[in-house]
Amino acid sequence: MTACDNIESGKKIATFSAKFPTLVPEGLSAYIISSNSAQSVHMEAIASAGEVIPANTGVLLFGETDETNVTMVPATTEGKGVTISTTNKLAHSAGAAITIGRNDNAYILANDATHGIAFYSCVSGTLAMHKAYLSIGGGSTNGKAFTLTLGGERTAIHSLEN
Repeated sequence: MTACDNIESGKKIATFSAKFPTLVPEGLSAYIISSNSAQSVHMEAIASAGEVIPANTGVLLFGETDETNVTMVPATTEGKGVTISTTNKLAHSAGAAITIGRNDNAYILANDATHGIAFYSCVSGTLAMHKAYLSIGGGSTNGKAFTLTLGGERTAIHSLEN
């Protein structure tokens, strides 16, 4: 997990994917990338702590944790009805490390000392297993990075008063 004070102070962020359904750790939520504009992407929550990330789904883990490394635990079921109602723009390396080439339009989550946390263009390299990357044709207008827009938080009515 990487501290992301330039997104929201006190929060951490990482990408993740697995070949099996996985429980979201305490203090974190799982997000997909549901849309993008020229230079920003929109994060949409799909699962909270204790809920399940579906198998073979690239996600961003985001939230409050003191941990740099979190333990992802396989779920015994696919979870309680987690459905992804929109196209997820995060591709994954759930089963094995993958090689990224110039024509893949791949953007990797990284923390640049000058510009902060964003999805930066990757023209070649290997992405480790159990990671996710942004796969968007055409890229940003500057061809280098996409910044993050937090939104789509799930809400609920806890009680009604007269």
